[in-house]
Amino acid sequence: MRFFLISDNSDAMNGLRLAGIEGTVARSEADLRHALADAANQPDIAVLLVTEKIAETYTAVLDNARAAGGPLLITVQIADETFAKAREQLAAFAAGEKYAAWLQTEAVALAEALGENVELYARKADLPLLQGVKLPAGATLTADDTIEIGGLKGRNAAKGLAADDTLAARLDAQHEWFLQNAGLEINI
Repeated sequence: MRFFLISDNSDAMNGLRLAGIEGTVARSEADLRHALADAANQPDIAVLLVTEKIAETYTAVLDNARAAGGPLLITVQIADETFAKAREQLAAFAAGEKYAAWLQTEAVALAEALGENVELYARKADLPLLQGVKLPAGATLTADDTIEIGGLKGRNAAKGLAADDTLAARLDAQHEWFLQNAGLEINI
């Protein structure tokens, strides 16, 4: 007997695959109905996992599948507290002693990538950490209250370039990795 996942996204599917649970992504009601029918026709599938978004979006379809019998349906929820803990760790890093050196290195790299006359943005509290950093000609450094945890944003209007290198953006960019390495919670 085995578990099988129907997910609304490949991140959750890939994360559970690391735990040995195969799955598929359903991006529409038709995809979900097809996946449910396939699972029902595989007698070795004992438990069918669905992501919370699938459960919330297609309640009636899942209720009909439960009523028809077949594999036990369970909703898999990625714990919000896990993401909150990662955010807390990033905030602790931004408050720590290694942050200033990291921020300075990132400022130089971002400015070089965006070129002359780049506009760099940092939290107001981070501006003193960037004093004395050698940046390309014409570079400016401005406070940006939208940066929550730390890191930088940059823009070169002349070249039509922009970059979000904030810690929050990095967390979002590492979403798949994070899901694969975070704790998963199964609610029955």
